[in-house]
Amino acid sequence: MGHDLRMSTLPAVTLTRRLLPFALAISVLSPQVPAVAVPEPVVRNPGEPSYQVRLRGDADGHVWHGVESITFTNLEPEPLTTIWLRLWSNGVKGCAAHSITVSGFEGGTAGELSRSCTAIPVDLEEPLASGEEATVSMDVTIDLPARNDRFGYHGGLALMGTALPTLAIHDDLGWHLDPFVDLGESFYSVVGDYQVTLNVPADLRTPTTGTAVASETSGRRRTTTYVAHDVRDFEWAAARLAAVRGHSGGTQVVVSYRRRNSRNAPTVIPATGIIPNGPRASRRASTRRASRHPHVKWYPSHKMPLAKRGR
Repeated sequence: MGHDLRMSTLPAVTLTRRLLPFALAISVLSPQVPAVAVPEPVVRNPGEPSYQVRLRGDADGHVWHGVESITFTNLEPEPLTTIWLRLWSNGVKGCAAHSITVSGFEGGTAGELSRSCTAIPVDLEEPLASGEEATVSMDVTIDLPARNDRFGYHGGLALMGTALPTLAIHDDLGWHLDPFVDLGESFYSVVGDYQVTLNVPADLRTPTTGTAVASETSGRRRTTTYVAHDVRDFEWAAARLAAVRGHSGGTQVVVSYRRRNSRNAPTVIPATGIIPNGPRASRRASTRRASRHPHVKWYPSHKMPLAKRGR
């Protein structure tokens, strides 16, 4: 037994002695590779915004007066002393037009407008600690320009695109105060929740982002409250519109249109829902797009619909 054991271990010892120089050489030629650093997640601050808005529109939805409050959380470790608000659509006509004005601040003190009147700083009443919540409120006036644009009125249709003041973003690159551009989008915002109440003449329709949760008519005016969750902005249209509702699969589809002539009315297709008037190929494409969203609302501009999708 002992003889057999010695004979079985000798080859292993010899093999180890032969391979040891090679192992040492490999360890010298192949130094340990450092671990790849995992980047820290980008913190976009202020976070978790919640917008509460009440506006009263004039006879045609061209001018709106009301109040807006924004509740937000400081997601950064350092105290937050100042926020910036974006008044994006002031960039459409410039400062002289006074398209979006804010005043009467509560919860902070507003500074001077900058970036061609599309940005305004607000110093908070007291520093906001990390993880804490604060609310800033203000009076808001929106005066649309006579312009065929996502922010303007034309041909009986008023469009309020990027009309509400929204929080600017601070991240690892600092405050994002990009200038307004007319072609493309310069908008950068954290998704948030909106509750918007619109008071308008009873014959004025206001298709919006989100879903109507309450509506009441008193005399010649109607008040409707809309909610939208996890959206980057809240937009609406105002006009004397007809509306048709239907479903495409599990998607609710609302088509709003101006009843100028029969050719402008939407087409009801029982198998797929409601599709605005247009070429058959465009209808099929629109149906495919609509099926991917819980709600699709169409705001027509002349004969071409402008689609707005919300939750």
